[in-house]
Order: sequence, then C-alpha cells, then structure tokens
Amino acid sequence: MRTCQGTWFSSRTVLVPLLLFSMFSTNLAEGEEACETLPSELHIIKEEFDELGRLQRTCNSEVSVNKCEGACNSQVQPSVITPTGFLKECYCCREGFLRENVITLTTILNVRLFGWQECYCCRESFLRERVITLTHCYDPDGGRLTKEGQSTMDIKLREPAECKCFKCGDFSR
Repeated sequence: MRTCQGTWFSSRTVLVPLLLFSMFSTNLAEGEEACETLPSELHIIKEEFDELGRLQRTCNSEVSVNKCEGACNSQVQPSVITPTGFLKECYCCREGFLRENVITLTTILNVRLFGWQECYCCRESFLRERVITLTHCYDPDGGRLTKEGQSTMDIKLREPAECKCFKCGDFSR
C-alpha cells in the first residue's frame, strides 16, 4: 500500500513571507477524475490437496473480472504551518501510482520550488463475490482430468462492483 509521502526541495533556502504563499494558493491537480470499473482478464490457477498435504489436482482458466483504474484529483496549496511548506489533500489508494509534478514559481526572490508528489488512483468502494468455474484441471502428473466432478473446479472470487476516489489513508471502507 502506498502512502502520500512526498519530498520537498528548494533550490536555495529562503524565508518567503506569508503574503507570498497566499498568492499561490491553488488547486494544482490536472484533469478530471476518472475512477472507473473496467473489465480485465486474469489467468487463475488453483491447487487442491488431500488431508496429508499431497497434491490432488491443479485447475486453471482465463477469467473475466473487474478492476479499478483511473485518476483522482489531489489538492496542493502553500502553507506556513506544515514543515514542507505545502498542505496536501491527497486522494489515493492501493491500486494506483505516484506521479511527480515539477513546478516553478517565479517570485521577487526568484526561488525555484519543486519536487512534491501527487497521488492519482482509485479503489473499490464495493466488492461483489461470485463463483467462477475453472475448466482446465490436471492430475499431479500433468494429465488432463475428464471425469465428472474432477474436470472442473468452482472457486469464489471477490471483485470490484464499483470504484471511486478515497482520501489517502482512509482505509475504513
């Protein structure tokens, strides 16, 4: 799981007045939120063992499942209270990625500020359980099983039914 920890750098150390910070208070996230549930293909392999731990059969199949994918807007604004100099309201999740944004703020002091990271991602807001049938089953020697009751295997799978953006660190759902 990723957290929204960014790194803050400055090209030189200076004290910037509070008034200067308030001039640049803005939402720096780009684009629209696009968190959605998309179809995906998975290759699932399931092994079955007896009471003594010996392999009885291995089943596999290509399965269509849903996944969460997309981008969520984050807000970054200057702050004199935080150690980094910026207050981040970051929306992210476990199925996401970090993108580093570099900006240049030209001021009277000609200071270049750069290097924070924003999170862009989405995650499932509701998981649905469904039964999937694996249709290719093999014995421990690799021979294909064709006997009724051995040639397929039913497994339960939880997949996203709905995806949306969550605030970083909010794992209550």
